[in-house]
Amino acid sequence: MRTLIKASYITLLKLLDRFIVTRPRPNHIVITMTFTEDLLPIITQLASQKIDISLLYHPKYNDVVKKQLNYHNINAIPLNNKYVFQHIKAVKRAKVILIDTYYLMFGAITKHRDQEVIQIWHASSALKRFGLEDRSVDVSNTKMVQQYKDVYDFTDSYVVAGDHMIEVFKQSLNASDKNFIKTGLPRLEYSTASQSEADTVLFVPTYRDYTLKESDKLKHEHVKNLRIRAHPSDHNYETDTEISQLTLDACLNLADIIITDYSSLAIEALYKGKRVMLYVPDEAEYEASRGLNQYYYALPQEIKAYTVEALQQKLTHIERIDTDGWTNYQTQHATQDIIQYIKERLQ
Repeated sequence: MRTLIKASYITLLKLLDRFIVTRPRPNHIVITMTFTEDLLPIITQLASQKIDISLLYHPKYNDVVKKQLNYHNINAIPLNNKYVFQHIKAVKRAKVILIDTYYLMFGAITKHRDQEVIQIWHASSALKRFGLEDRSVDVSNTKMVQQYKDVYDFTDSYVVAGDHMIEVFKQSLNASDKNFIKTGLPRLEYSTASQSEADTVLFVPTYRDYTLKESDKLKHEHVKNLRIRAHPSDHNYETDTEISQLTLDACLNLADIIITDYSSLAIEALYKGKRVMLYVPDEAEYEASRGLNQYYYALPQEIKAYTVEALQQKLTHIERIDTDGWTNYQTQHATQDIIQYIKERLQ
């Protein structure tokens, strides 16, 4: 049924695409926002420079759009299917399209030769497989695989902070022949300051589409001063009340030690200079369900714990590792470099 609904939706998009006849307009950019970390600094600076912006945003950011992005030159449209005609019309009029995740819509829209589509992916790094490498993708279903490729092929350029992510995009998103914008990411530019509370430990588990065994769950009584920041879509953990209103970056800054698992947050925390441990009791199950890449397996075993007891023991002495390969292009002027790149293509 889900496959049928998706096929029907793509057919509708293709019909609308044919019906909407327009051309890209100079000084007009479409920005899709499902995540805010990298995009907000870019949006506010482009808006202040009188760039015309069509912002297609996830409805959960209604308050952010009203309070932080109240510019006369921003046309904000929620990413809701009832606005799909407006979405397509905005995209086809844009000289530059900046996206931050996978959007099925782009697999059905024709792209003009004067347009450039830039992907600023919502994760700065990747330890788990995704895209075409995700274990949950049925590679024998050629029609489904082609749907993924149609979306990925819509992208022209990828913003990256390091060489490893270039290889990940090539493997996962069919991006071998794409352009890589080696500027670094705004989220890392603005996240280097760290005012941690001594002895505070933050646990940030990634999303799982299965239920962890009760014996594998990390609990407050297992680690002193532990705070939990759960993935919003995961049902295995709940975020602690006292940090529920903080941004993820603020939560990372709060802690002295970060415990995660297969999340890209491990790399971001290391970049901040944090001590990091990976609690991975379900490594084999996660490998079978989603898959883990070569960069995960290359991380030293000394920072991986497969039981609560092993984690407790290793927390007393955590090996510090660097982020070479993930952040070798990162600078403190990444936002300005990305904006300059965009403005040159808006002419």
